[in-house]
Amino acid sequence: MVHGLAVNDRVNCQDLDNSGPAVDIMSVPDSIWLLSPEEHNRIKASVSVLVKRAMKQHMAYFKDTYVLEHIPHENSKEMAEKSTIVCIGILVIVT
Repeated sequence: MVHGLAVNDRVNCQDLDNSGPAVDIMSVPDSIWLLSPEEHNRIKASVSVLVKRAMKQHMAYFKDTYVLEHIPHENSKEMAEKSTIVCIGILVIVT
């Protein structure tokens, strides 16, 4: 048996078109996949926070060091809200 749960999305995606691909992937220039300097800096800052958290947790020397509890991002406001969790029941799996 499996206990099933569903979590309601906190970020509203209703305005996104889900009818099919926005463009043909073969027409997208290769440069779109490369990180911009701004994206590179944001990833570097996020990884820095994650490394600091690990160091604080596992190395006594850094125990009293301040580390960000939350990495800010464009959906921070929505993600700060409590999730709505719904029980979808017990699923019986017969093999």
